[in-house]
Amino acid sequence: MDNTQSETTKYVLLSIQPEYAEQIFEGKKTVELRKAFPKIGRSQWVIVYVSTPVKAIVGAFQIKHIVEENPTGMWEKVKDIAGITREKFDSYYNGINLGYGIFIEQVIRYPEPISLNTLRESSDNFSPPQNFRYLDSDFADNLNLLNFERCLQSQITV
Repeated sequence: MDNTQSETTKYVLLSIQPEYAEQIFEGKKTVELRKAFPKIGRSQWVIVYVSTPVKAIVGAFQIKHIVEENPTGMWEKVKDIAGITREKFDSYYNGINLGYGIFIEQVIRYPEPISLNTLRESSDNFSPPQNFRYLDSDFADNLNLLNFERCLQSQITV
């Protein structure tokens, strides 16, 4: 498991701050902003790891589409759906010429978060990503990360 994509890679683990993750799972934030984003396409699922203090995988979202844009153009497209103030947006993209908006189609919150301790027990070399990490299908299968049937009661379509 690392930040390089391989033949067995099917999924991306994305690290998101708690306040933004909560907005995604409440259906209030329908685009995730990034300075860089992995090679992954429309309709694929992103596994959401919520950073400190939560430190757990809490769910997943499906990508509707990805927009690559300069910060000024990006703000115009996402200002009402990104869950961020203009001041924080400008600070985040300061000095960046190109950003990514990952538009969210479906959101699933797991009934029980998968803690960092559980993740480390499942994989000796697991460490949370700073931004994103590719996951091989064996790792995802081991943790049952993609068993969405157990999550249908908490599914949100945005």
